[in-house]
Amino acid sequence: MFTDSHCPRVVADFFYEVESRFTTTSSKVDGRLIGANPSGEGEDDEDVDDTSERVIDLVHANGFISVPYDLKSYKAQLKSYLKAIKERLQKTDPDKLPLLESQVNKYMKDVFANFDQYECFTGPSTNPEAMVVLMNFREDGMTPYFVFFKDGLIHEKCVSWFSFVIMKIVRRLVFGILEIMNIL
Repeated sequence: MFTDSHCPRVVADFFYEVESRFTTTSSKVDGRLIGANPSGEGEDDEDVDDTSERVIDLVHANGFISVPYDLKSYKAQLKSYLKAIKERLQKTDPDKLPLLESQVNKYMKDVFANFDQYECFTGPSTNPEAMVVLMNFREDGMTPYFVFFKDGLIHEKCVSWFSFVIMKIVRRLVFGILEIMNIL
């Protein structure tokens, strides 16, 4: 749903607020990437890109889909989703359950009061039982932020292919040295 590069902030122990930003995307192919030299070929390289679009980077990068919820339907979805979160916490960390209810009620009270200022999103799977991500803007009116349920996310550590190969090589070297020294 998001990466550490977005600097998530824990709010009320059970939510992440993740700030995002606007960015411009384009479907125009940059000729320089395929070996073209527009200035050398006499072309004007300052063409206006009619295909550019201003998007929120978190929405664009993760394929979020805007979902039109009114307050009543969002509350119904939230009730169902919280039930699933509670069942999961009952198995993994039952001590958090009393705190969950109080903190969620406290945080959501403000969300419900200003629900018309929020936009709702789902992931690309559009699973109706999945988390609905809320988006609003900070006080400056220009900085979008997203609200995620902390216990509704699974933390995944992403290792690049290059790092993975290096770790394998180092591991083989260490075990090889230990074997030579007859430690294993």
